[in-house]
Amino acid sequence: MNNSTLKSLGLILIWAFVVVLWMMPQITKFTNIQSEKESLISKEKSLEEEYNKLKKIDEELKNDSSEFEKYTKWLKENELVNFIYSKIEELNKNKNSIITIKDLSITSAQINNMQFLESNIQLTLQVPTEFMLKNVLKMLNKNDEYKFFITSLTYDPNNINSSDWQNSGFSVTIPLKVFYK
Repeated sequence: MNNSTLKSLGLILIWAFVVVLWMMPQITKFTNIQSEKESLISKEKSLEEEYNKLKKIDEELKNDSSEFEKYTKWLKENELVNFIYSKIEELNKNKNSIITIKDLSITSAQINNMQFLESNIQLTLQVPTEFMLKNVLKMLNKNDEYKFFITSLTYDPNNINSSDWQNSGFSVTIPLKVFYK
C-alpha cells in the first residue's frame, strides 16, 4: 500500500469516527423517543379501556336510574305522611278488621356517611292480625315512591287488646329510615 492510499484510508476512518461520534446522541435520542412513544401508546390504550368501562357504567346508571331516584328524591314530609296514610287506607279497603295508625313521627334530616339525607320515622300501628302486619311490611318495602328501610321490628301478637272492635289486635312500632336528597 502506498502512502496516499493510507492517507485516504486514515481520512475515511477519521471521518467515519467523527460521523459515529456526531450520530451517537441522535441515535440514543431516537431510541429514547421510540421507547417513550411505545410507553405512551400502551398508557393510552389502558386509559381508553378505563374510559370505556366508566362510560359503560355511566350508560347503565342513566338507563337504570329508577332505582337510584328513590334515594335522591326530594322529600316533603306532608307528601310522605299522605303516602303512608293512603297506603294504610288501601290495605283497609274491603277488610272486616282495620289497621289503625296510632302515631307517626318523622325526625329532621341528617346527612349520613353516604352523603344522603336520612330521616327516621316511627310508625306505631294497631294491627288486627299478623297477616295484616305482613301486608303493611310488604307495602313499605315494595313501593315505587320511597325507599324505606326497616331498622328493627319486634312485637307481641299474644298481647291482643280486644276490649272494643276498633282497637282489637296488637300494637306494633315500626322504626323506618328513608333516604333522600
